[in-house]
Amino acid sequence: MTTRRIRLTAALLLVATRGFAAESITIDGRLTEPEWASAQLFTDFRVTEPLTREPAPYRTELRLLARPEGLTFGMRMEIPRDQRTHGRSPRDAEMLDADPIIVFVDFEGRGRTAYEFTVSLSGSQRDSVVLNQTTNSRDWDAVWESAVTEDDAGWTAEMRIPWSVAPEGIVNGDRRTIGFYVSRFIKKNSTRHSLPAIELFSSTFVQGFQHVEVPRFKTSSLDVVPYVSVASDFLNSATTSRQGLDVVWKPNGGNLLAATLKPDFGQVESDDLVVNFSAIETFFSDKRPFFTEGLQLFDLRLPFMGRVINTRRIGGAPDVGPEGATEVLAGAKYAGGVGNSEYGAFASIEENSSQADGRTFLAGRWHRKLGSMNVGYLGTYVDHPTIDRKARVHAIDFDATFGEGFILNAQAMMSDIRDPALQATSPGNDGRGYGGWTTLLYQPGGKWQHSVRFEWLDRRFEIDDFGYVERSNVQHLQTESFLNRREYPKSSVLASSYWFFETDFVQNDSGDKLPGWFEVGRLWQWKNGDGSYFSVASEPAGFDDLILRGNGKVRLPAYKHFWWDYYKADSSRFRLQAILKVFEDGIDGWTRELRIEPKYFFTESLSVGLKITYDNSDRWLIWTGGAQLGTFQRQQLVAALDAAWYPAAKQELRLKAQWAGLRARFRQAYGVGANFEPVPMADQLADFSQSNVALQLRYRYEIGPLSDFYVVYNRGGDFSEDSADGSLTRGLSDAWHNPTSDAFLVKLRYRF
Repeated sequence: MTTRRIRLTAALLLVATRGFAAESITIDGRLTEPEWASAQLFTDFRVTEPLTREPAPYRTELRLLARPEGLTFGMRMEIPRDQRTHGRSPRDAEMLDADPIIVFVDFEGRGRTAYEFTVSLSGSQRDSVVLNQTTNSRDWDAVWESAVTEDDAGWTAEMRIPWSVAPEGIVNGDRRTIGFYVSRFIKKNSTRHSLPAIELFSSTFVQGFQHVEVPRFKTSSLDVVPYVSVASDFLNSATTSRQGLDVVWKPNGGNLLAATLKPDFGQVESDDLVVNFSAIETFFSDKRPFFTEGLQLFDLRLPFMGRVINTRRIGGAPDVGPEGATEVLAGAKYAGGVGNSEYGAFASIEENSSQADGRTFLAGRWHRKLGSMNVGYLGTYVDHPTIDRKARVHAIDFDATFGEGFILNAQAMMSDIRDPALQATSPGNDGRGYGGWTTLLYQPGGKWQHSVRFEWLDRRFEIDDFGYVERSNVQHLQTESFLNRREYPKSSVLASSYWFFETDFVQNDSGDKLPGWFEVGRLWQWKNGDGSYFSVASEPAGFDDLILRGNGKVRLPAYKHFWWDYYKADSSRFRLQAILKVFEDGIDGWTRELRIEPKYFFTESLSVGLKITYDNSDRWLIWTGGAQLGTFQRQQLVAALDAAWYPAAKQELRLKAQWAGLRARFRQAYGVGANFEPVPMADQLADFSQSNVALQLRYRYEIGPLSDFYVVYNRGGDFSEDSADGSLTRGLSDAWHNPTSDAFLVKLRYRF
């Protein structure tokens, strides 16, 4: 080969290499690629916690690149080493243990829905979806990349977010508009620096994002995610295997089609132990990937702990039979849009159990943006073939922004139940129930911020076939107000504070006044990062129409409540939160509750945390059957141990142990008198005690985004007896030696 040809070949290779480099940025936490020099640069970060909007004391540089492979952020955070906080956390932890850099992106540019991508100084990730400006859902998991590096002057973070993670919205030819909000939180002094300078989760949070126009790239993705698991059940001496498949196809920026066959039940995740003697069902979130992917379009919520769709209903206990869960056979989901309209459809069917045919779940969604307003419809349908029950729900939602800081949300709903059992027990009941709610939020960022919420659900309103609501037959008016002091003189030890005022007026549709709530609270945030909250509350006398489980109602006296909360800045190896509650309970008793949550970091990657709650009640009031109540002297201890070790960037070893012990000594039985007052009875009721224990030891290796290998050991047990003798700790031993589950699981989930 001649010298000329060698030179020409070398030149072509150099050009090709440069061309290849221009097509890809390595996500390594180092902004070394030349492309970063041409990125959009933002530096005007302001202090937003407390909300002074002063220039941030430490420089932050944000660089943004829109490239074919995704939206890429490069962030440089200056800060001295002695002001930094480290600590690895599990993915999607509500509170990360190291200083985080938080990115919210409104991919649609509509000012309504945003997606969170957070990475901490120690490399931990968190993602979530923000709905209707203020509602944050952490059930969602996305495919994205991040990396961090650290030096003497500060630290650097890089993120790459594929365009396919969210639908595109406002499009102008080959350009599109997106919004973003970026903030860094410094745990050492509990301050936040943000761009733009808006308050996190304010009433018009997503609408206040910084908007930019970026190139519009054609995007598509096809993810095929099979899984296989093998479990050994030591109690039944059985070994079983499960296989399933999730498929997610996004043909372009505006459409998503997902399907599943025998979806993963999430045996590698464990719910917290709950001790619940009330008439209100405990709500549990869903972490199964198929049910969380693209669910934001369907995620309509009620203001007082309610959801029109609760996917945990799918695969729940069958309508008849001994099983505690039902196998899900298949599911499919579509979400897409044209112009200012969005559409969605959802379907899932269960397999038959030993005594029941599988149920069918369907949902349809339409949503449209009309200037500063949004309007939508969600319909659901559930078929219970075994009991010949069919449940439909229709919901119309609306939200609008009026001026700075004002937002109005509203929803009208109807449930339609066709059930022969309902007609037999309630002749003349057409199965239709109605409800609605509205909220008005005012949060402009000044001294005052207010919210007003009103909910009305009639006695026939029922959405629990597919959704969740704490109760129907209620009219609930709530007001909340904050009086903020955003800053103090430099000589003060305080950084900020606020007064909090809440009122709740509640009644059922018969006009019975239910227990309400009046609270006055005061929060202090110190400049060293510590904080404290104290409140006094009153619960006026009223009727409890749920405690007797359909056997009438009872009038309860007024109660007083006192609450003190202290939290230590999360910036040292030892971290602590403590809560003390003292409140009236039962008929004429008091309850004292102490909760402490210490956590210690032996190293950045090895930590042990405890959550311990101890209750002591003089006259704990519970339902004991029929129209009878009983008071008990109660001791209850709930403890949780969470130990985590991260031996490498992609590995996690976690021990999660929980125990709930209860001992109750009988004091007095009560019936209900003519005026619905509790009347003492001569009946003698048995003392009782119960104990529940759960343990999970889990190893996780992250092969790649949403691709994991797990090795898990699960054990659970419970024990109860009609006696309150002995200690609470004896109940722990009894529950451990009376196992209800004892299994070893190996699982592989891989995304192609």
